[in-house]
Amino acid sequence: MLKKMLAALASMTVTQKTFAPKALSEALLDFGSEIDRLRADFDELRLKLENKK
Repeated sequence: MLKKMLAALASMTVTQKTFAPKALSEALLDFGSEIDRLRADFDELRLKLENKK
């Protein structure tokens, strides 16, 4: 998810980057990092549950 957000931000035109607040870009990147972390936690918990069966 973070990679997709970084790619989207990188593909923005100069004009878009000018009008997009830096705080918004940082918030999106933080959100993407959090989603990646939660996905990893979920995968780890799912693996633990599967191993208990």
